[in-house]
Amino acid sequence: MEVQFSLSVPVLNSTTANDGGWNEPRVRFPVTCPICARALLTDLPVALIAEALMRGASIRLHAGCHDVDWDATQLEVEQIRQYLGAGVVTHARVEPRP
Repeated sequence: MEVQFSLSVPVLNSTTANDGGWNEPRVRFPVTCPICARALLTDLPVALIAEALMRGASIRLHAGCHDVDWDATQLEVEQIRQYLGAGVVTHARVEPRP
């Protein structure tokens, strides 16, 4: 008799960082709104950042002051990499954006 196991594992494949409110490690870092140049703190899941860095994929950023999204510039990606390497990780639950 064969026994088969089905393992359901959520796959992180998001370009908007909307992970449905999972309580997972996140990296907190500053971003600058491309519209008003206001500095804001944001955070993204560690897994999303690591996957994007390994694949060379874009990292989507968000500024709430103007509800604007953009792909991180090369400088922003390098800064995010430094924050990740420094261990600036939080475990806060994030509510999905409307």
